Formats: sequence, C-alpha cells, structure tokens
Amino acid sequence: MCSMYCRPDIKSAAEVTNWLSSGLQPVLLENVVPNLSRLALAGHSSGGYVAFALALGNANITMNLKFLASIGIDPVAGANKCMKSVPKILPGVPNSFNLDMPAGLRGKSMMGCIPCSCAHDGLNYAEFFKECKENCHGFVISEYGHTDMLDDDFCNNCLGTSIGKLMGSMCKSGKGDKTLMTECASGLVVAMLMAQLEGESGELDAIVDNSIIVPVKLEVMEASQP
Repeated sequence: MCSMYCRPDIKSAAEVTNWLSSGLQPVLLENVVPNLSRLALAGHSSGGYVAFALALGNANITMNLKFLASIGIDPVAGANKCMKSVPKILPGVPNSFNLDMPAGLRGKSMMGCIPCSCAHDGLNYAEFFKECKENCHGFVISEYGHTDMLDDDFCNNCLGTSIGKLMGSMCKSGKGDKTLMTECASGLVVAMLMAQLEGESGELDAIVDNSIIVPVKLEVMEASQP
C-alpha cells in the first residue's frame, strides 16, 4: 500500500516537474525556449486534486521549480466522504489552503445519479473554493456535468466502447453542446493564466464583471476571503 504522503500520481507529477529543467529543452524545436520561471498546475477531476495536492507540498520529494498558479477543473478529492483521496487535503476548514500562489476553480453544478457521485458534495469544486484563501477565482458552468469534459469518442477502440460515453452514462450530463462548454472552459483557463502568469487581467476581469459574452451559462462564485 502506498504511503499516505507518497501517492504515486502526486509523486509522478513532481518528478515530471523536476525533469523539465534538463529534459524539456532537448525535445523542443531549436528556436523554442521554455520559460520555466512561469509554471502553472492544472487538472480535471482527480487531476485537479493532484494539482492542488502538489501545490500544497504533498509530493514528499524536493522540487527544483516553483509554480505560480494552480487551476482545478471540477476537482474531486474522492468518491464520497467515506472514500476520500489520500492524502486528505480538504480538512473542511474555510481558507485553510496554505498556498503562496493564485488559484482558480471551475466547476459544474450537475451532480451524479449513482451511489458514488462523480463530484460529491464536500469533495468537489465548491469545497476547494471554500478552502482557498484570497486571490482565488471560481466559476460554475451550471448546465453541464462532471464527465462532459470527456470526448464521446475517447478511447473508442480500447474496450470496444467509448470511455467518454460510458462515464457520461454514470454521471449527470448536460443536454447542451459540449463543444461550447469545452471552449468556454478553455477560455477560462487561458484568461486565468494570462492574469496570473502575464499580469494581463483584462479578459478575466471582463468575465467576472459579465461584460464579455460567453457561449454557455456561467456563474461567478463570490470572491474567496481570508
């Protein structure tokens, strides 16, 4: 059994981060130079949990690079309250995250309809947002479900059926155009990264102020306060 402080996917993410310094440049085009002083973490579902777990220092190995932002796309920290992901990074205390970087959360409000919800209350984006301190933005695409981020034809030849459709049948799914939702989600991520890494907050401010048109119904969560 893996140690509580050495979950394989968190440790692997840290190891990939350390690889960037020596391993990334040789595999890039000759005229492409990465700026490793501007790194951000992002992930969907359990990947969002891993992003925040890594940002909170749960890799149990020393990292040689620093992250400037962390973004969770409908992050989930377990199947239900009796099956929380380990390490347990959600103590249930508002503003408890000790992050020295800006954070962004994007969630979907449709809940699952099976015993193990795909985004259980107390473990989903709303709890992550509540436990973030200041400098955290949260958005909810309210008419879509947790697995609507998956392509319907994802891994179509692996099991003889689409994993995207299989997961979609297990969780509540929206009826709208998923392309519009994924485009909106992508735009939110880019806007947050531009604000947090480049200092260009115009697009993010416009989204928060509702002065820009987005392709789906979007709710802005109230600002996280210390």
